[in-house]
Amino acid sequence: MIFIPARMKSSRFPGKPLAPIDGIPMVVHCARNAIKTGLEVYVCTDSKEIDYL
Repeated sequence: MIFIPARMKSSRFPGKPLAPIDGIPMVVHCARNAIKTGLEVYVCTDSKEIDYL
């Protein structure tokens, strides 16, 4: 299993999981790469904004 932490209220970079990389949220890039491993992937978040991606 892979767990991806995605905290929106990080003290160093608030909102980092939704920061765009080539127009796609960073957390989506991470999840897509993790899925390629064939393992179960979970995004752990404190945000409803991420829940709806």
